[in-house]
Amino acid sequence: MLSRYASYAFLSAAVFASPACHANTGAYPYSNLNLGDSLVIDEVRHGVLSGDTGLSADFCEDKSDFYCVTSELLCFAVPKNLAPEQKVWVYGKYRYEILRPAMTQRIFGEDVDIIVIGQSSISDKTHTPGTFFYYSPKRGLLAFGGYVERKADGKIYPGLPIDAMLSSESVGFGAESSAHQ
Repeated sequence: MLSRYASYAFLSAAVFASPACHANTGAYPYSNLNLGDSLVIDEVRHGVLSGDTGLSADFCEDKSDFYCVTSELLCFAVPKNLAPEQKVWVYGKYRYEILRPAMTQRIFGEDVDIIVIGQSSISDKTHTPGTFFYYSPKRGLLAFGGYVERKADGKIYPGLPIDAMLSSESVGFGAESSAHQ
């Protein structure tokens, strides 16, 4: 399906060059500040773009109880009405768990409540997260990345985060609709 997303190269340039708020257009850009990689979640074109690779993506419908995107590059789902007592949910092939409840962080010049969510395969009975998400109900998905096991000083340090993709805008994918206005 790469040819279907050939226009993504142009979209990517437009997304990262324009200072306009992209939440209103349905395109959510993310950047890796270490590696210079980029990723765009595009609800309008139903795709996810990373570099020059664009792949099809499925999104939850408006009437769904979830904000979600499913593609070969990224899978993410969070309940639209995430209750404070809810710690775990399952969507598709993944189990999501709140690793850290809402904590106020100062980002984009504002105080934002951010939840850290771990994602593991439902087939993994240990529920070891392979991916983590920094999510704000009001601001949406603000960052995400993966984990890697590292060895140092003869010890194994499991679950250390690797480079994360950071939202290039103050509103990311899956934000409450009032944040778009």
